[in-house]
Amino acid sequence: YEYGYAGYDLADQLHLINSYHDTFNLIDYVVIGLKFEDDLNRSEYKIIKDRMRLESPVYKMLRKVKLLVYFQNIGGLDSVRKLFRNLNSNNDTITTEKKDSLKEMERAIQLQKKMDNFQNLIQIYGFDKHRFVFLLDKEKTPNIFLDYLNKHQFKYIDFSSEMKKSIAPTTLIYDQHWNDHGRDIIAELMVTYFSEIIDY
Repeated sequence: YEYGYAGYDLADQLHLINSYHDTFNLIDYVVIGLKFEDDLNRSEYKIIKDRMRLESPVYKMLRKVKLLVYFQNIGGLDSVRKLFRNLNSNNDTITTEKKDSLKEMERAIQLQKKMDNFQNLIQIYGFDKHRFVFLLDKEKTPNIFLDYLNKHQFKYIDFSSEMKKSIAPTTLIYDQHWNDHGRDIIAELMVTYFSEIIDY
């Protein structure tokens, strides 16, 4: 079974599992996709009203324009965003060295915040370490977080090396969702992982 909605973060996923616990209790193993960069920005689940706009007729129509989605995903709108940021910025007097230092400090704060959010979500919803397994890309996950998962015996399946080895593309042309080939790789990784831990 595949549950969830595009753009779900860990708060959404754990809330979903908790809300439908009777259904999930019937499932032997649950794999939870986790993208450190995007999925740990909240410490608790709340309805995001802005997401409701994604269901509006206009937005649904725009999503069907794959060229626009592709253009956005390859950075076609980045220069426009950067221009607006520069126009609104009054930090021209700050040296490059200070900017780098501030960025580094901001990265460290964000990293700690994501770690705190993870811990808070696990505390709110609990986590069945026997049945629940994360699916993640180790190459895009900070070592400090991987160390935390290992230390506290959270299981995970890493798909980075298998995706990297693939000669054929693993994502769709117009966005970064997995294509059929990418999904086949993920499915094979899951089958291999569970066949190794399940006693038949």
